[in-house]
Amino acid sequence: MRHLTKNWFDNVDPRSAPRPGRSWLEPIIWMKNIKQATDFYHKVFGFVPIRECFDEAGFGQFVRLRYRGFHLSLSQESFDNDAMLPLENKNQSTFLLYIYVDNLSETLAILTQEGGSVINPPHPTSWGDQRARA
Repeated sequence: MRHLTKNWFDNVDPRSAPRPGRSWLEPIIWMKNIKQATDFYHKVFGFVPIRECFDEAGFGQFVRLRYRGFHLSLSQESFDNDAMLPLENKNQSTFLLYIYVDNLSETLAILTQEGGSVINPPHPTSWGDQRARA
C-alpha cells in the first residue's frame, strides 16, 4: 500500500467557526432514541452533551456531543429533514465514525457492557493503528 503524506495544516482556517463552540464541519448521525444513544456515547467513549433539543413531551430530537474538541451531532430520524436510518430505508450506511481512544480493549469491554457489539476484533492496520469495528 502506498501512502501519500501531505501537509496536515493545508486548508486550516485560523478563524473561529461561524458560531462559538462549534466547528466548521459537524457530522450528524440519525438515531431512533437520542437519549439512549447519548448515554451510550458518554459511557463508552466519554462524549459530553453540549446542546440538547427536546419536543414538548420531553422526547430528545437532537444533541450535539463533544469529544476531545470534535463535535458530533445525533438527530432523531426525520427531525429537521427527511433523512432516514439505513435500516429503515433498506440501504447500507456509507458513513464510518473512526474514534481514537486511549485503551481499545477497555473501551470495547465497556461498549459490550453497554449493549454494543464488536463486529471485528482489534487488529493492526497498515498505518500502525490498532483497529476494531463495533
